[in-house]
Amino acid sequence: MTGFWTSIRNCFQMFVCNPDTLRPSRRRLVLGCTIGVLILGALCLGTLSLIFGSLYFVRVRLLSYFQIPFLAFLNLFPVVLLALLLYFLTNRAWIAFGLSSLLVLTGSFVNYYKVVFRDDPLVAEDLGQIRDAAGIMGQYDFHFTYHFYCAIGLCVLGTLILAFFFRGRVKKVRWRLLGCAVLVLISLGSYRLWYESDDLYDSFENYTYFNRYKPTEDSASRGFVYPFLHSITECFLPAPEGYSPEAAQQMLNAYTEDSIPEGQKVNFICVMLESFADLSVCADIPFQKDPYEDFHKLQAESYSGLLLSDTMGGGTCNAERSFLTGYAYPHVNYRHPTESFVWYFRRQGYYTEGCHPGHDWFYNRQNIDENLGFEAYQFSEELFSQLTEEEYAYDDIFFPALRDQYDNRPSDQPYFNFSVSYQGHSPYDTESLQWGEEYIAQDDLPLESYYLLNNYFGSIADTSRRMSEFVDSFRDEEEPVVLVFFGDHKPTLGAGNNFYASLGIDLDRSTLEGFTNYYATPYLIWANDAAKEALNCDVTGQGANISPMYLMPELFDLLGWKGPAYMQLLLDLKPVLPLVHSTQVYLENGVLTETLSPNSQKLLENLEIIQYYLRDAVYS
Repeated sequence: MTGFWTSIRNCFQMFVCNPDTLRPSRRRLVLGCTIGVLILGALCLGTLSLIFGSLYFVRVRLLSYFQIPFLAFLNLFPVVLLALLLYFLTNRAWIAFGLSSLLVLTGSFVNYYKVVFRDDPLVAEDLGQIRDAAGIMGQYDFHFTYHFYCAIGLCVLGTLILAFFFRGRVKKVRWRLLGCAVLVLISLGSYRLWYESDDLYDSFENYTYFNRYKPTEDSASRGFVYPFLHSITECFLPAPEGYSPEAAQQMLNAYTEDSIPEGQKVNFICVMLESFADLSVCADIPFQKDPYEDFHKLQAESYSGLLLSDTMGGGTCNAERSFLTGYAYPHVNYRHPTESFVWYFRRQGYYTEGCHPGHDWFYNRQNIDENLGFEAYQFSEELFSQLTEEEYAYDDIFFPALRDQYDNRPSDQPYFNFSVSYQGHSPYDTESLQWGEEYIAQDDLPLESYYLLNNYFGSIADTSRRMSEFVDSFRDEEEPVVLVFFGDHKPTLGAGNNFYASLGIDLDRSTLEGFTNYYATPYLIWANDAAKEALNCDVTGQGANISPMYLMPELFDLLGWKGPAYMQLLLDLKPVLPLVHSTQVYLENGVLTETLSPNSQKLLENLEIIQYYLRDAVYS
């Protein structure tokens, strides 16, 4: 019995008493045990971050991370490094674990509730808006489930265990400094090697229990710590050569924001049409029935031209955001209020809103549209799910809903609406005639090609008819209304777009004709009589072939307006470089080129400087 109590006393002295009083061999044992338990606690803490990062506390989601060992490692490793670094800084394991718990749990909780309330994951850029975020979070009611209390309790328990039973310390300061230096070097090296890599990030395919097409789910499929650290790269987009805020502001100062004349503040409804393209201008297609008949009639009484989109078959948001901002591809995440043409309309007293039959999380529109200046935006969740039992509303529902938005607009403000349709989205049925019409004969076409092409043209014909009906509803409107329609990109037609060849369409992008066939979609500007009278403008004619970033300036120029300073700069640039493309191809003096003249190259560099400056500007 005496031996038992002696062992208890020795253990108590070894782990609870000051280890500095112990013999060197025991002191090293205590230090090793302390570091080992701290690492174990950090691994448990990292696992807690994965539990909350999975969003729904579903066991199979948590286990999915460990089925990809390197993905689990990338989430746990930084937590271990953090705990060890804090240990060498403080020389107290309980302080290191407590501070690590505070940081990791706080981040995990904020990420969880940011997804719940905003459907947007926590990213590094959010740390720059902590004050604004605190104000926003104060608007919500938080309800912690038992998961949160258990996590906090476990971290408190771990801190107490380390405080009372694992008190090993590094006695010499030089060893602590060396430990800090080694950990910092490991952290920097691993960040550059793993966490900074877009290729590595995109390589993880953990989508069995996660929706890859939903941004929050896509992020959650990789955990919490790893996506958060990877998002740091988005905070430091490289500035263009020669950039400085002073240089950008000096270039903008050459222009002065011009207001819209009071008597000319007409109402605008702008519609981006999913995969809407006029293929009849690309080749002489032998239609059995012309799907573009209604569109061409409308085109004849409008101002129209071609947009040379930055993408084909996808990337809808690129044309959308170029139109709303005037910025060239590629687009940033717009995670804070960013200068746009929508904000200009608001400064001019306009009410700004829109709608889209898709989900609010797709392309993170619910947050980005607000940051670009929209006061209200309705998606499937708020509007269209009440109008149809289908997942997505087609144009027979979309256009009447758009008209209802106009009819219910504030009566004391001019109106700006930008909306995005869904009808026309691929894939297209390859087994039957979905629209019940034959627009091209089968002849030598494979059956799959026959059905797909007819179903695409059926969608085009229906959209054109609905568009014409929508326009007709404004002809006798007493209020002045200007309508803008444009396609976002060409449709995907067959694997590798091989069905374009069936229509005789040349897609050789090394030539201007093939490049235009590959990327061009129509834009159309129509005004009712009341608007033409208010603007003293006919609003008809042939427009230029331009990049999407020039469409709003093209509209303003047509109406005789100058707009904001940045728009005036674009109006000066448009005749020189009407095409600034994602493929680093430009249109200069009517010729496609990858190499610009010195003068045009300088203009492009100035544009990049100003865009970088404006995208970083925050508006409250």
